[in-house]
Amino acid sequence: MNKVSNINLSELALLADINTLTITPNNRTAACLSNRVIEHVLSQTNKNACVAPTILPLDTWVSSTFLSLRTQNIAPFCNLSMIGDNELTAYWVKAIHNDKMAGSLVNLSEWLSDAMSADKILSRWEVTKYQPDSSLSSAFMRWRANVQKEILTKGFVTKPMAIELLINAIKKGEVKLPKRVALYAFDEQPPLYKKLFAAIQDKAKLNTVNLVATSKNWYSVPTVDNDDQLTVVAKWASKIIDNEPGKTIAIVSHDLKANRNEIVRSLNDVFEPQWLLPSNKPYIAPYDVSLGLTLKQIPLYQRALHYLSITSEFVMTEHVLNIITDPFIVNSKTEKMARRKFASKMRDNRAHRTSLMQLAMKSYCPSILSRCLNEFVRINTTHPDKLLPSRWARLFNSSLNALGWARGVELSEMEALGADKWKSVLDSLSSLDMHTGEITRELAYKLINQYCQNTLVTPKSKNSPISVMGSLEAAGLNFDYIWIIDCVDNIFPAPASLNGCIPTQLQIDKKMPHSSGEREYEFTQMLFNRYASSCSCFYTSYTLNGPYGAHKPASILSNANSIIDSKSIIDNDVIDYHTLTFQQFNVTTKEDNIGKLEMKNNTVPGGVSLVDKIGLCMMQAITNFRMKVTDHTPNYNMGFTGAEKGIMLHNALESLWGSLIALRGKNKSDSYTLEVIDENKLAKLIANAVDIAFFWVDRTDIREVLIEQERSLMCETLSQWISLERDRDEFNIIALEKSDFIDLGGVKLKIRKDRVDHVFNSDNTHKTLALDAKSREESVSRSFGRNPKSQLPLAAISLEFKY
Repeated sequence: MNKVSNINLSELALLADINTLTITPNNRTAACLSNRVIEHVLSQTNKNACVAPTILPLDTWVSSTFLSLRTQNIAPFCNLSMIGDNELTAYWVKAIHNDKMAGSLVNLSEWLSDAMSADKILSRWEVTKYQPDSSLSSAFMRWRANVQKEILTKGFVTKPMAIELLINAIKKGEVKLPKRVALYAFDEQPPLYKKLFAAIQDKAKLNTVNLVATSKNWYSVPTVDNDDQLTVVAKWASKIIDNEPGKTIAIVSHDLKANRNEIVRSLNDVFEPQWLLPSNKPYIAPYDVSLGLTLKQIPLYQRALHYLSITSEFVMTEHVLNIITDPFIVNSKTEKMARRKFASKMRDNRAHRTSLMQLAMKSYCPSILSRCLNEFVRINTTHPDKLLPSRWARLFNSSLNALGWARGVELSEMEALGADKWKSVLDSLSSLDMHTGEITRELAYKLINQYCQNTLVTPKSKNSPISVMGSLEAAGLNFDYIWIIDCVDNIFPAPASLNGCIPTQLQIDKKMPHSSGEREYEFTQMLFNRYASSCSCFYTSYTLNGPYGAHKPASILSNANSIIDSKSIIDNDVIDYHTLTFQQFNVTTKEDNIGKLEMKNNTVPGGVSLVDKIGLCMMQAITNFRMKVTDHTPNYNMGFTGAEKGIMLHNALESLWGSLIALRGKNKSDSYTLEVIDENKLAKLIANAVDIAFFWVDRTDIREVLIEQERSLMCETLSQWISLERDRDEFNIIALEKSDFIDLGGVKLKIRKDRVDHVFNSDNTHKTLALDAKSREESVSRSFGRNPKSQLPLAAISLEFKY
């Protein structure tokens, strides 16, 4: 990442001095600043190496200084230890879990993050006494008192407590400080930090590094709506990448979690079509998206937490079905069909509780699954009520191993990245022995659940020139260009967001974070000043129209130097998907002359059904309600949908042909197998294929008698189809459900061939044919008759055909 010069040369020299300690708010800012100072020193000295500057995050400096005083046997540090965040979380979970007076509060665990955040805020703002104003703030006072009492009794202190002790040690001259201490990027200093920095200033020379703002390059860009805004940003980024190689760009969103997909889609629309053009080389996305997932959000670990929540032998049948059909359980592929049939037998008892042990003893329970369930039950039912956290961690691990969780499973990128995080979660639980003593399984599970909620898994960065980031994440990092989207008045500044654990008036009076509109406006000013001083060019865009009406630009944009037209900063020659499509095909554009939707008494015709149609298919809503076209959708309540029948037929054919291929003799063809196969054996293969086709059908609105009729019809259809196949020339099946690509007008399209045959014609010519099977009927009622006809008309095309 290229660095920009927003710190003057004299201050860079100061930070590089070996006698200077530089303190930053967080790790990210410290790493960024260290790189910039080292680059400056190397450029000034024309060397390849230099002494690394002493640049530390505040938490790291506090921890290292506290440890140094402890090793020097200086009281009270020699009798105390700083507690880590994971260990502190355990005390809070325990305090909330054991609070018998908080029965009026719903789901106490939901307040854990607010409670821990409130504890940090009160400590940093040095608030010791106050009057609670709600049942939650009263409960929080009890929790906080219990946590502080317990950790102090065991000889631990939190980071704010450690800072208070260090302030006293600095005043006594017990802390060895360098000649100069520099503060960097502390845009906001709560009272505790001000007190600490004042104590340092009395013993050493304290400097505050001020950034050189580049406000002369702050541009405001109005756009029509969100789609227009994201398209402009993507095309602008493409122009920068093409014309200024090596430059770095940050695209910043206030809510990256909600906007990620739309931002990525807009970038793909601009960057991917360039790869589709004939002259271009293989494509690599030139952007990184920083947003990760918590360990709890990744399905693999979500399933693990679900299994650990099972605490008895008797469980709901639905939980057993989840285990049986889970792809993350060992040998799920080996016993795939057996487990499916086993699950099918249990579907009628979903509302009942089931004994896992008795279930494992059933004769129709697959053997490997039976052993897994037996071991799982044994581990989870033969332990004391209370154990040390390390023992619970081992038991949880053994419990998952008994099920074969994640064993032999090919992991996705996020699942693989989460593997080490999962181990660290179990290690964190194991480290609590001296903090909590023996605890119940319920409390141990709450702790591991909370650790998974707090553990973030982020994809590996490709060091791409474009970074898509959140608003707080981008602050403090340096880029050549920064573009902030959605700069409208209801987002910047954000609405006040009070902490429910702290009295409302106290937050307002002390000007605590997010306590008022005024406070949010001040925070927005600091944030945008940080952006403007961290890049060469700063862009801010806003939309004039939103889904619920017109927008107003954020008031902070009045500080921008100029308002520029979006068309003047983008490359109009950049080809997006829509343009590419128009270039490749003959497209006729037709104006919409239908007019507005007619309403009587301001009432939308169709009522709620219009909303349903729009949600399902916008085009269907237009044809039904604006064009007045009669709805021809079949009444699916009478039977399976066309899509369901198509999927079932594909599954049946794939199973049937797979079984017939397995019977192919040496130097024999599949057509020969059809000729010589015993009719009874063929009937069994067809019946088994139909069983597979219907296994995953989950339509409780269809009567069993109708399902049986459908099964019978499919058996008859497959039988008739086999008779047609027997009349063909000699053939071999060489692929089933084969994916492939074709080139259509310069555009690559992905297709799927249901079947590929190698055909030996009577004239001794060989051909390879792609076959496609289709279902002719949409309605079950149309398929019934005394002589049901084939539902599988065949479409075949020679692979020598040029598209």
